[in-house]
Amino acid sequence: MTQAVYTEVTKNATPTKRGWTMNRMFVVLGAGTLITAILFEFGLKIGPEILPGVPGVVFAIVLVFADAAWIYLAAGILLSVLPLMVLFLFGALEGIADPTQGRSFAALMMLVITLLVALPAGVRGFLDRRHGAGLHVSETLQSKWGAITIGLALVLVGAGVAGVAAGQITKEKAASGGGYDNIVAASTAAVTIKDFAFGPTDVSVKSGEIVEVTVVNEDTAFHTFTYEIAGKSFSHDVPAGTTVNFLAQFDAAGSIPFWCIPHSNGTPVAEGDDEMRGTLTVS
Repeated sequence: MTQAVYTEVTKNATPTKRGWTMNRMFVVLGAGTLITAILFEFGLKIGPEILPGVPGVVFAIVLVFADAAWIYLAAGILLSVLPLMVLFLFGALEGIADPTQGRSFAALMMLVITLLVALPAGVRGFLDRRHGAGLHVSETLQSKWGAITIGLALVLVGAGVAGVAAGQITKEKAASGGGYDNIVAASTAAVTIKDFAFGPTDVSVKSGEIVEVTVVNEDTAFHTFTYEIAGKSFSHDVPAGTTVNFLAQFDAAGSIPFWCIPHSNGTPVAEGDDEMRGTLTVS
């Protein structure tokens, strides 16, 4: 007896709608934090500095409407370009340890979030999409990786907010300080901080005179004007976008190095160190 075998084939089957996955959400979130970082640092004065971040944002927007595997990978990698350049190539990573930089500190936190969220999500999204896997948004909090990522992002956002508050307090303190009664400066000296450099780097003052020193910070980063006399250190905080004035008197002729604590090695003299430093020449 021959047994008939029947195979049932369903034609024109409708594929299951994928919806939003956790990785898709995180890549788009990374684009949002990158845009936030740019606005924190530059405001609406957008220039060529942000160009490395544009392709990643574009691919993240494309990902909103199409979740092809290669779009995940492209968006994740391209969104990481600007954070990597700023944090490592431009040496801004050390700024993470200084919350008094205010908006610049918050921008750094946003860049870190972008790097930690977008790149892993882009790679995982690429792999999951190729294998038809991936957790949906509703399942995100139930996954260990999703909960850790969201928790870390919230911590960094909180640190950024605290940094903005700390920077504002420091800025107000600098703006309100430095008042002197019944003391008249015999001369003045001015130093401008721009593009992470002092200008001029050689400032001349006269011995024995009371000098009013004005330090103008045109950068968006926190700096200091620090010098040392006879083993005693004097340091003045110069928050981003502020002008700080102080009175000083130099009794002996000679050369007095000055430097920025966050952007030098923190010592008055260092062989081969051409970072943020200059010289007060007392004559």
